[in-house]
Amino acid sequence: MESVNPANITREPWNKGKLVGQKTPFKLKEIWAIRACDLMQLRVRDVCHGQIMAMRALVLQQKTRRPVQFEITEPTREAVLAWIAPFPIEV
Repeated sequence: MESVNPANITREPWNKGKLVGQKTPFKLKEIWAIRACDLMQLRVRDVCHGQIMAMRALVLQQKTRRPVQFEITEPTREAVLAWIAPFPIEV
């Protein structure tokens, strides 16, 4: 009968092939995706002051109710202005 010597058995580490240590930072698209559900609450008056779009805006997070400031990128500002252009803006 052949006996198995425990010293000869090689065990694979539990974290082999897994990402350990510092993780890679989020990509810009991933950051925007996280906050997308909170942005659905925004109104025109939150991002537009008269005929000028704000560079930044505040939104309350749904889950924590904490205010979060975020930047409105230039392409986003142009798209929102084009979208609300047919509607009169009340000051």
